[in-house]
Amino acid sequence: MSRQSTDGSNIVMPWGTAAVLAACSLVLAFLASHVAAGTLESAESMPNNFLEGLEGCLDHVLANPLDLGHGQLNTSFVIIGAVLPWFCWFYAVQQRGNYRPGEEHGSARWLTPKELAAFGDRDDPYNNIILSKDARLVLAPKGFDLERDRNKNVLILGGPGSGKTRYVIKPNLMQLNSSVWVTDPKGTLLPEVGQMFVDAGYSLRTLNTIDFRRSMHFNPFAYIRRDEDIPSLVECLVSNVKPKDAGHAADPFWEQCEKMLLNALVGYMYEALPPSQRTFRTLSKLIGMIEISESNENHQSPIDVLFTAWETGSMPRVGRMGPTLTTEQERLVFSGKPHPESYAVAQYRKFKVGAGKTLKSVLMSVNSDLWQFSLPEVLDLTDYDEMDLDSIGGLVEADLRDRIAGGDAGIAEPGEGTPCGRNAAAPNGQRKTAMFVVMNDSDSTFAFLVAVLTYLGFTRLKNYADTKCLDRGGKLPIPVEYYLDEFANIGKIADFNQLITTLRSRNMATTIVLQSLSQLDNVYGKEQATTIKDACDSWVYLGGSGSETCDLISKRLGNETVTSKTASKTYSSQNSGSVSTQLLQRPLMDPSEVARMRRRDCLVLLTGTYPWKGPKYDLESHPRYAEIDPGHKGARHDRPFDVTAWHTEQETRRRLDEFPGVTSPGGRGPVIMDAEIGAEVTKAMVELMQRRPPEEIDRFLEELGQGGEA
Repeated sequence: MSRQSTDGSNIVMPWGTAAVLAACSLVLAFLASHVAAGTLESAESMPNNFLEGLEGCLDHVLANPLDLGHGQLNTSFVIIGAVLPWFCWFYAVQQRGNYRPGEEHGSARWLTPKELAAFGDRDDPYNNIILSKDARLVLAPKGFDLERDRNKNVLILGGPGSGKTRYVIKPNLMQLNSSVWVTDPKGTLLPEVGQMFVDAGYSLRTLNTIDFRRSMHFNPFAYIRRDEDIPSLVECLVSNVKPKDAGHAADPFWEQCEKMLLNALVGYMYEALPPSQRTFRTLSKLIGMIEISESNENHQSPIDVLFTAWETGSMPRVGRMGPTLTTEQERLVFSGKPHPESYAVAQYRKFKVGAGKTLKSVLMSVNSDLWQFSLPEVLDLTDYDEMDLDSIGGLVEADLRDRIAGGDAGIAEPGEGTPCGRNAAAPNGQRKTAMFVVMNDSDSTFAFLVAVLTYLGFTRLKNYADTKCLDRGGKLPIPVEYYLDEFANIGKIADFNQLITTLRSRNMATTIVLQSLSQLDNVYGKEQATTIKDACDSWVYLGGSGSETCDLISKRLGNETVTSKTASKTYSSQNSGSVSTQLLQRPLMDPSEVARMRRRDCLVLLTGTYPWKGPKYDLESHPRYAEIDPGHKGARHDRPFDVTAWHTEQETRRRLDEFPGVTSPGGRGPVIMDAEIGAEVTKAMVELMQRRPPEEIDRFLEELGQGGEA
């Protein structure tokens, strides 16, 4: 025997249990029918005193339960009472099923305000990621809650003009609750919000691929810490410098050969050269040392001399009986100690296996793909590094002490006197960081710099958390949020489909901003794009007309069950008609309704719960709105943040820090100046130099240096 559970599955009932239930039902039926029969007979004999008859019958049954003195009437009631429960049970079994009233064709519905509020921090409004006017996602949960805990990866979808920057990025930047990494297409965002970060004591860093003069310096090779870092960096580099139409159409053999050669050259820079020479300028020189002979496979080029000397420790024959090296090339060749296990040498040996004609084609391909490396602007930008990516997520105690002992005052927080208040979430008095990556959203010439910087921004912080933050559970001291506007135009970030799935445990999160989902497919392919989308627990749809995006949003919203009423009327002599109702399935919003959604509304989809539809966030309602968008009524600042002046000040301070100082009379060493006086002097010099052209500053520093040497 079996019975039906609430979820529709059958549960077996043992026969012993069924027999006991049957016996109990017979006994209860017998007693109930006995009382009923006696009551009826008493009622017939005493129609005016029914209660007395019932009371007498109950006393008789309790005293003589087996007395069938009521005759045929009692026997009939016993039979009916015994059979009726089993008949009802049999009928229920026949009608059994998994009934879900109102959800027969779908259970989708909108989230209620009370249910939505549970996902945010109601006590601390600044401890939230803002998704819409009413939707919040807590940034740093105060306790574990499996039902409401979500990863902090957010996917923003919205067509041009839907307000991706105004309604999502700006409100979250005003939270000042983490270090932030922001891509800034066209460079319009930094002038609007930059002063807020400076006032709040943030460490501000910028990469500008539109105007290199406004950019800090970035050298990706400065972040190579081991041989294992080289292949992924080369992969990111090659995938972003090759023409977009060559990635799938061309034979992957040639791309693999390019990677082998670049792995060898970058590996040599890391193994043999001092940090100051690990630059794109040096890489260009190494590529220039490659000579391929199609007719003589034993031909020795300057690059062969370089790798032979590094591998064997002895300088091969050059000059008349071998290749001739220039003085500049000789400075790149190191001998004396053999390196037979060298990663760079191993990669170069693999590259040299090919025939001369093949290798020459590979070299031509490398020169064609890496033509940007010869531009003076790129070479100057990458001569050294100022980004200090490892510190964006904060430093552990040991590294913090080392930095302070080394005189790095830039990592300390200024205090409570800033207009935006003290950065309370920054531990140990450390400063949070605001990284702005200004890029051209219509020209991909220098997109490889943005892609490589973003890739290193992820991997360096991930590695720092894995190696230095073990006593913190592998979490960075300061949370880091990435706001990747125009994500599809950044370029392809190597292994991003794997990186985004591992950010949560390192106290990192990313917000991807797209105009349509097809953009993601075009850059990363269907499979990797699916992984990236699935790694985002929160989706915010701001509006758009892309058919593929609207279809997917409609499917994610789900289907609901609705009641349909059908009326019919027959026009005849009798004029008959009928009205019928039935349950139907329909999407919560079909694709056309998604496309026609009001511009002021948005959709918020959180994994594992119902969707929310409501107004977009009102930017002016944020308590810190006075700190951004200079010039509006009530704004703290009248003019946009002057990025050029700020960058000039930073560059001047860097030069003054590097200047050795003025020697005291008699050459007894540098003058020791009181710290406060020195700070005032430096400030005055900076203000003075800001009014002078760069060439005059260089001449002043040169004359000052000559005076100190005299």
